[in-house]
Amino acid sequence: MDWIDDLRVRRELRRSRYQEQLAQLAPALYDHWRRAGPQEFPGTPDGRLFFHRAATGLMAFFDASTRRNRPCALPSLAADSVWHAWMRWDADDLARFCRRHFGTPIAHLPQSDLGRTALAQTLVGCRALDGRPSHGPGLPPLFALDARLHMPNGHGYWIERGDIVYRRLDAAGRRTGPANIHPDLALPALFGAGLVSEMTYLALMKKPDPGASTTDGGIAFADSAGSDGCADGGGSSCGGCGGGGD
Repeated sequence: MDWIDDLRVRRELRRSRYQEQLAQLAPALYDHWRRAGPQEFPGTPDGRLFFHRAATGLMAFFDASTRRNRPCALPSLAADSVWHAWMRWDADDLARFCRRHFGTPIAHLPQSDLGRTALAQTLVGCRALDGRPSHGPGLPPLFALDARLHMPNGHGYWIERGDIVYRRLDAAGRRTGPANIHPDLALPALFGAGLVSEMTYLALMKKPDPGASTTDGGIAFADSAGSDGCADGGGSSCGGCGGGGD
């Protein structure tokens, strides 16, 4: 029921890090997303609570990408649905909003323009927002968003055996089949990109395999493009960069 969704939105909004930003979203944006979102992203739920949570994920991405000041990949199709709708509804309003709340407009970039470190940059940026080191532990909420919302054909991340793994969700937003490790987010890749120090890298490489599933630790991994039929970047939608990037 709509009134239950509205109540939950108000409750989540009071606790949100992005309370100010979310409160200033134009009501017309939700109306446009509700009409356009399911057309561009088939099967997307059109309720207010889904929109609020997807928009919260987009705020986290804007925040992380502008703080990193590097091209970042968006690991949530749900958040991307809001971004796409916003660009089509009023790109000038989007630019003004980002400038007001995040200091700069955030360029919307196709996945092909992002580079190999873009998803890792997002991971490190999201962990920094939570006061966590770049090597973990934990799964940032933005990476868990599509699975949480059951986003149709979204990007699913989980922690298995101490590592974050990726699997493209099915048309019902569910995980089917095994998940795999993404080489761009493995510890050696984070070290090679300069996102973890040599001391940290060597220390973590000496740690034993946890040997069991867990929900609160590990290095962030995702599936590589093509290894499970995912052909759009292996765990990311579009991407963005605030402040010019590389």
